[in-house]
Amino acid sequence: ELTMGHYSVVLVGADGGVIVRDANDLQLELSAAAHTCLDEPGSAWTECVAGKTFGGLPSDEVGRAFTKLWQNYEFWHLCEVFTPSPAVRSVTLRSGHVADIVREVPLVASIRGFLNTT
Repeated sequence: ELTMGHYSVVLVGADGGVIVRDANDLQLELSAAAHTCLDEPGSAWTECVAGKTFGGLPSDEVGRAFTKLWQNYEFWHLCEVFTPSPAVRSVTLRSGHVADIVREVPLVASIRGFLNTT
């Protein structure tokens, strides 16, 4: 059964096994590939990302998916590559997580490491 959403990726192994990935998997895979292609200029960057996404996908499809899932290179770069802003203070929540307060007014806070990446 295919997942709901804009994208589903179906991977077929050499043994004929099938794995289905959803839009979230594709977004993470695109980001991981993009990190390895940071030194590639312009359109070479898209070609590089396409070649490293799930072992290689067509660059025009990867370009459209990247835009749909990350908006643009600049937004992805801001979210994924820029060094996080330092906290002006931290607050420990009842859950035990630490919220870093980046700005007081308007309030901007971050809970780093909140999601497990495994």
